[in-house]
Amino acid sequence: MGIEPPRLLGKLFPLYRRQYILHDADGDIWFFKEKTDNATYARYSLAGKTLGGIFSRTYSAQLFCKFLCRDAAQQEVTVFIEDIVSSKRGRHIGSWMVNRLLGLLRQAEGVVAIDRVYGDFRPDRADIAEKFFERFGFAVNVGRNSKQVVAALLADLQTVVVPDLVEIALEDVVKEWFQLVRKAPSGR
Repeated sequence: MGIEPPRLLGKLFPLYRRQYILHDADGDIWFFKEKTDNATYARYSLAGKTLGGIFSRTYSAQLFCKFLCRDAAQQEVTVFIEDIVSSKRGRHIGSWMVNRLLGLLRQAEGVVAIDRVYGDFRPDRADIAEKFFERFGFAVNVGRNSKQVVAALLADLQTVVVPDLVEIALEDVVKEWFQLVRKAPSGR
């Protein structure tokens, strides 16, 4: 029997959408959209980019996963990390994204049992990628075609500390903007 998408999780997925604003150590502001959908299969995506502009470069980052079931009874869901990439390395954006994924998976455990989380990658720097995944609790092995295979039970994974990266509450941004607008002289 083949692996199939989870029906129960797929029905719930269109309900989940969030946005985040981050500030990194270099002063860049990141805008992220996190969502689940069930267009072709049950999928999670977290994608973001910086403002960029005249004085700074635009950076981007994304993490994509799909959710699969091993049996027709759909008792356990397996999470396959399809891709994780950031054009700005060394600023913990990737770590923040994996932390967000783990947070969502722990919330979903109340709805469905999550068996394991795994992925396979062909990183530019295998040594850096290995350290990155091991910090979360993943076991790292070399698989077919020289790809690195990472795998772990959800219970064995932990979030990591993300220094110098601040999540900004959208509500606070709107409140500050509203106060500025109210104080600004009108041009009428």
